[in-house]
Amino acid sequence: MAIFLIDGYNIIRTNPSLERIEQAEGMEAARVQLCRMCSQKAPANDRFIIFFDGDSEPMADIGSVEVRFSGLQKADAIIEEQANAAIYHGEKVFIATSDQDISVEGAAKINAYDFYEMLISRRNPFPSGEKEDHSKDSSTKAIQMMNWLVKQGHIPVNALQIPNLIKMIQYLLSGSDIKPQKLAAKIEKLLRSSCKVTPDPDPEKVIFRALKNYFQKL
Repeated sequence: MAIFLIDGYNIIRTNPSLERIEQAEGMEAARVQLCRMCSQKAPANDRFIIFFDGDSEPMADIGSVEVRFSGLQKADAIIEEQANAAIYHGEKVFIATSDQDISVEGAAKINAYDFYEMLISRRNPFPSGEKEDHSKDSSTKAIQMMNWLVKQGHIPVNALQIPNLIKMIQYLLSGSDIKPQKLAAKIEKLLRSSCKVTPDPDPEKVIFRALKNYFQKL
């Protein structure tokens, strides 16, 4: 089983369609819409938990999606606590947010824009913890690419031991319609949020150019 911990307000306020709902109908309507979208996509064996800052009227879970308000705490802190506890118990953890302050070792991070794209995707977008939705081919390509990055000295060898990272790369590689330039940018962002990447900082865009060239040769 995989656990998706979702920074609700961050997702809403970084995506124009949800933000428009908030402006036209209020925040509660935007929250409900986000929960419904997640419920439609959430794999049956996985947990989707959406966290919102502050207090509100009790909001029932929608489908398989759990809704939590942070009360006096910040949602960021609760997300990190939940992530660390789940990782400690051997769960696969994904955190959906563009908040740079949220960082948990062992959890794969999905930025808000990419998470929303996954919600509106026509194909099954989420890497389930129980049911493998990706082909063996994308799995092999993900491992080959990671090994290549290790040999180039761009990521540490222990990055290969982060199962969540491999699964997210599998998902990205399974989208055959993605252009090398866009794929390189997405994977670089994923790598930098999940493990140590060299060089850092990278003003010359060494990693991006290396990944782009790698995918162009496939």
